[in-house]
Formats: sequence, C-alpha cells, structure tokens
Amino acid sequence: MHDELGLGTEKAKIGELMSVQHMWNKALVAELFFLFLLMPITLLLPIAIIWQVLAVAAAAFYVLYVMKGQGLLIKARLLSANWRELPNRVLLRFSLFIAISTALMTTLMPEKLFYAVLGNPTLWLAISAFYIIFSVYPQELLYRLFFFHRYQPLFSDKRFLLFFNAIIFCYAHLVYLDTLVFALTFVGGVIFANTYQRTKSVMFTSVEHALYGWWLYTLGLGEMLAFPGP
Repeated sequence: MHDELGLGTEKAKIGELMSVQHMWNKALVAELFFLFLLMPITLLLPIAIIWQVLAVAAAAFYVLYVMKGQGLLIKARLLSANWRELPNRVLLRFSLFIAISTALMTTLMPEKLFYAVLGNPTLWLAISAFYIIFSVYPQELLYRLFFFHRYQPLFSDKRFLLFFNAIIFCYAHLVYLDTLVFALTFVGGVIFANTYQRTKSVMFTSVEHALYGWWLYTLGLGEMLAFPGP
C-alpha cells in the first residue's frame, strides 16, 4: 500500500515537472518570437526613429539582463578561444572566399572594386574599426552566445538548430530588402553557427564574422550593406 502511494506521489511530481517544463518552453518560444522575429520588423515600420531606437534598446537591456542572470557575461564566456584552431577552421575557408569574391567582383562590378579604400582610406579604417567593435561583436553575443544557450533546449536536432539560427540571422537583415544581402547573411549564418557549435567561443565567431563583413566592405560592397561611402 505504501509502495503504491509512493509511486503515485512520484508520478504526480514527474507530471508536475513536465507541466512546468512545457510552460517554460512555451515562454521561451514567445520570447524568441518577440526578440528575433518581431523586433527586426520594427525597423521597417513607418514610425519615428526614436521609437525604433527605444524598442531596440529595451530589447538589448532585456537580453543583457538575462545573460547576466545566466552567468554568460563573464570573461570565460566572452573572451575565451582556442586560437590554434584559427588557421584550419577559419583562415583557409576565408582565403577561398577572398579568391571567389574578388573574381566575381572584378567580373561583375569592376567600377566598385576597393572604392572605399582608394576613395578615403582614413574613413575606411575608422568604419572598419567601428563595425568590428560595435556591430560584429554585439551581433555574435546575441545570435550565437545568447541564442544557443537560451534556446538550445527547444531543439532536439542540432542541425535544425544551426539551420534555424542561420535563418533568423538572415532575417535580422530584413531592413536591407536586398536578395544578395539575404543570401550572403544566410550563408554567413550557417558558417558562424557551425563554428560556434564546434568551438563554443563567441570570440572565435566574432573574428570570423568580422573577417567576412570587413572584406565585403573593403572589396566594394559597402554601399549594399549600408556602410557610409567615401
């Protein structure tokens, strides 16, 4: 009799835990939908820019608050990287990208080739530094460190998690309304998500992201990506 009561109590506890987990998963889905699907749309709405800035700032503060609570804003998470893997994992792939993109640019848009560097080297250098520090690294904090740590429990298949991450990274560039930008950011999203899954290093993915974005700007595609011209 006591064994039956104990078994019933244990089942009830398990059922309660499953119910709580189910509710938590639903809350995470709602959070993901708001942060990664609704927020990019606000940048396209015909509203005053101040409201767009406030909306983005509020979302950023919320994400930082959650990251701090989950112990993600620590040196080991933010700055660690196994740099010995850089040549094999990043530089070889990036070298191939340089060769292909330069050949295509030379063939299709030779008038744009290196126009930012040649037109105003000082501005090019300043924008490159600003882009790497204030654009690339925050993006990787959000789309790799926060996203994978926060939402990985919702995905049983790691490959689908990678694909979905690449999709929302591409979707984040909705404001550009450019097919080539969407294609590049999707491919980039796959590369960066794969690197993060393998290395668990946001610094590593930031370096890789910076290399590709900086090269596209340097090559002459800065205007497409809304970089200021010379």
